[in-house]
Amino acid sequence: MKFFETQDVILLTSDYEGMPITILEAMSRGCIPVVTSIRSGIPEMIQDGQNGYIVPIGDLKSFADRIHLISKDLELRKTISRNAAQTIAKNEFSIDRMADQYLIFFNVLKEELDRGTFQRPKGEILIPSDLDLSWKQYLPTGIRVLGSQVRRTFRTVTKTQPPRSGKNNRFN
Repeated sequence: MKFFETQDVILLTSDYEGMPITILEAMSRGCIPVVTSIRSGIPEMIQDGQNGYIVPIGDLKSFADRIHLISKDLELRKTISRNAAQTIAKNEFSIDRMADQYLIFFNVLKEELDRGTFQRPKGEILIPSDLDLSWKQYLPTGIRVLGSQVRRTFRTVTKTQPPRSGKNNRFN
């Protein structure tokens, strides 16, 4: 957890999660969460603009905007960081309280499953048209090389392997 003390922000870009324990750990050390608007824990834990930021699933521009805002405003960064740590320190997320919340959440999911109304939330990644992909130049050389190797291997494998067929083909 010492790692989180050296960071200002933690991102959670998932479209589906349980209670994200990493976010709790990071917030306890003052990291500002910038997370997607998923069910299960996020709305109870993070108040947008107060102790973190909540953005729509898949909205990369909103993630970038919040990170930019945090990076440019030192007082805002300090305030939200302090609020994030206090959220956890208030013991709102004790093991007992979290277990109770999990039970409520699972009961709601079970009711939705029983009624046939449950749908796993999904989001489309919305890439801004003006997104500057030059950030890739800042990746360590090893990561860039590895990424190229993975892409090349994937292209080779997908060209030489016959397509899967039948019931076990999860890509049908």
